[in-house]
Amino acid sequence: MPSTKRHFIALACGLVLSLCGTLTAANGQEKEKNHRSQVSTFPGTVGMMNPCPTADHGVFFVDGTNVARYRENKDHATIHIRFLAKGLDSIGQPVKAFLHANAQVDPGVGVYEIPFESIWVDKGSHNFEFLSNLQVTVVNGRVTSANIFPWDGYTLQCTDDTDANAADRRFNNDKDEDDKN
Repeated sequence: MPSTKRHFIALACGLVLSLCGTLTAANGQEKEKNHRSQVSTFPGTVGMMNPCPTADHGVFFVDGTNVARYRENKDHATIHIRFLAKGLDSIGQPVKAFLHANAQVDPGVGVYEIPFESIWVDKGSHNFEFLSNLQVTVVNGRVTSANIFPWDGYTLQCTDDTDANAADRRFNNDKDEDDKN
């Protein structure tokens, strides 16, 4: 396992694991009662390696789309980010990644560090989880970037699950049910 950690730290530092990208669709603003809510979507890429013992431990990349919601009222704000991505692992098998972050924060700060969890479904291998923090930037009530920030710690672990629908069960289709405050 020390080898896996060493490789992952090198990957994180050398490749700048990042979900940020050029803001491509920034036109979702909602106002309801005393709430202000804005939705942003932007592309992202994450480099990863499968930590499962039977998997090839080479680095691979997935590309996808971030959907980020920032909702604010007079007392607090919430940030909800969903990243769905696809790619091929280091031996060419399809991989799907599902990242989810949801946190209540103080409004008006600008840069937040929030926890996330992700499930990676690697065809032909066990699924695995990656948990860490995102550094989220909010400008004028809109999420403009979300970068993986593993320097305060992370968990990368193999699961006993090989179900291709594991993420759907876990994230309940990501309906923002906790963002109504």
